Amino acid sequence: MALQDIINKIKSDAELQSKQIEQSAVEERNRIINEAKQKGEEVYREIISKNEEKIKQERNRQLVFAGIESNKEILREKNRWLDESFKSSFEKIKSLTEGEYREFLKKLIINVVESGSEELVLAEEDYNKFGKKLLDEINKELKNGNLKLSSGKLDKGFILREGKREKNCTFDALFSNLREQIETEVAKKLFE
Repeated sequence: MALQDIINKIKSDAELQSKQIEQSAVEERNRIINEAKQKGEEVYREIISKNEEKIKQERNRQLVFAGIESNKEILREKNRWLDESFKSSFEKIKSLTEGEYREFLKKLIINVVESGSEELVLAEEDYNKFGKKLLDEINKELKNGNLKLSSGKLDKGFILREGKREKNCTFDALFSNLREQIETEVAKKLFE
């Protein structure tokens, strides 16, 4: 074999080996790129999934917060409305004529009397204006009417006493109890 044939054979073998190495390098490069793409897609899906969950949690948190704020605003408005209603009702009672006010008190007293022998404590102003007349009217209407009359430092309304028991029916106490009942009912409905 001639020298030129040996050189050509070495060149041919080298070129073949070079092409094989190049082919192998291209295949390795493609494999690495594909693995990187797959890994990148997995990381991307994981990040998207985590972010979607965070977005859902944040949206739910904001919805709950908005609901709470809405309930607070409703409660504030209802309290404002209750304030105005009670103030208006109290003013109406205060603006009754003496006869209307006495009749109102009479009906209220008759509704809360139990034994008919309680002590009826009126505000000093009411006691002086119509206390005796009111007492006589009530005792006539009650079956066992034997109420006793006294005065006290009250604004409006009355107190019924019997022994150690006392029913505070001053308008402040009545409105306060009524308001507490209404607020309890409103709160139950708001937070059901």
